[in-house]
Amino acid sequence: MVAKQESSKPSKPRPDFPLYAHSRGYWCKSYGGTKYNCGPWADPSAAERKWLEIKSRLDRGEPGNVVSEATVKSMCNLYQKEQNRRAEMGDLSPAHAREVRGYCVHLLRHFGPTREIATIRKEDFAAIKSGFPVQWTLRSQRNHILGIRSIFKWAWQNDLVPEQPKYGRLFSVPTKRAMRNENADKPRKLFSAAQIRSLLKESRPQMRAMILLGINAAYGNDDCSELRDNWIDWDNQESTWGHDTLLTPRKWPVGSRRQFVRSLQPLRYRNELLCRLGSLKVCAASVIDPER
Repeated sequence: MVAKQESSKPSKPRPDFPLYAHSRGYWCKSYGGTKYNCGPWADPSAAERKWLEIKSRLDRGEPGNVVSEATVKSMCNLYQKEQNRRAEMGDLSPAHAREVRGYCVHLLRHFGPTREIATIRKEDFAAIKSGFPVQWTLRSQRNHILGIRSIFKWAWQNDLVPEQPKYGRLFSVPTKRAMRNENADKPRKLFSAAQIRSLLKESRPQMRAMILLGINAAYGNDDCSELRDNWIDWDNQESTWGHDTLLTPRKWPVGSRRQFVRSLQPLRYRNELLCRLGSLKVCAASVIDPER
């Protein structure tokens, strides 16, 4: 039988100190039938400040021990698990779930896994934005800022923090005017009709179908990767399925061009190849008719 080891508890730094030394090595306070861990013995001042914060939340009717448990790692793990479940249920696209993981990785690399989210201030958010890679476009910066904000908003809605953090003006999203000016300074990425015909001539049937989907139906990567046989009416040669921001269906003809229909036929059996479709941006004048 091992004898119980006695630990020498420190005495209170002053007579009116509100906490007592727990045998496990931290300052503790019993309030409303619950014990609250306020910090290690080595720092009684920080433990007292933490208790005052806990007591103020309890007086407002809020959970008292939220801040001590909510770290950047726990917040990111819980948020990503919920988004993955929503993607499995069909509420979110798999692409959005992958983007969420990127935002979480960025927060973990910047703050570290053990940083308490309640201690993050507007200066910390400004440091995130200033640390963005210089090669990022304004749109990429905007997406990351909105993604990080959505994580902290979710933490507030799920009682991980007592209130939403104040981001400050230095963590604001780029304006639409600034993004338009940035796009205007770049050369337009367009494919001419001759270039598209050349691609169609050299492409295999599956890639040819994907190119035509991008040109004639404005399909992107996710649209083509999610395309299914029952979304196309092969008898009437049309499709009413579409994928945009509002998830509203759009109707586009399939059978008005014989070659287009013939190129689509392999997709009935080779849908897995659609996930490799690259985005094609063409002007309206470049939408071609393969019959010509």
